[in-house]
Amino acid sequence: SGLALVWQDCARTWPIRHYIVEDLHTGKEVRVDAESMPVSPRPQGQYTFRTTAVDIFGNSSGRSSADIIVGELGQPEPVISIDGPDMVISWPPVASPFGISFYRIVTEDFELVGEAKTTFFRMPCPPHGTHEFRVAAVDMFGHKSPFGEASFVVGPPRAPRVFAKVEGDGILVSWVTPRRQPPLTH
Repeated sequence: SGLALVWQDCARTWPIRHYIVEDLHTGKEVRVDAESMPVSPRPQGQYTFRTTAVDIFGNSSGRSSADIIVGELGQPEPVISIDGPDMVISWPPVASPFGISFYRIVTEDFELVGEAKTTFFRMPCPPHGTHEFRVAAVDMFGHKSPFGEASFVVGPPRAPRVFAKVEGDGILVSWVTPRRQPPLTH
């Protein structure tokens, strides 16, 4: 995979024998017997290609050129949610000129947490405290996006609501755990 350079056959009076394609980035010219050619992946930037048709008698056309801009990978926009005992870091798909191979998830200190081929990462909820995670996309050619950041505070459990009532010849004490309880820490 990579870039595909494609052109239309030129108007002619004699059959075209081949095309000469000049890559201004590399400074190389290539003889091509078809109307397209693959080009190896490139870093972000603007690239220009020039194509010349050569007929069966060696007559050359004028040069036609095409520019292409290979853009940056988009930046992930992660959000963090709690799902039972797990923390889920998720993000929308990242824009990329090439396919995304995986996403790298790191801590605020850039310690690797894991890699995901999907747009989410599930892990056990960390203990009480503030946790910051960063997510970067890596495309099929190793280009990396800027890191997107998200943080989440895992607080201590909220105090349960306590009830006491006289029941029979004793007292019954009961309690209710508040809703949206973060994971319990011990």
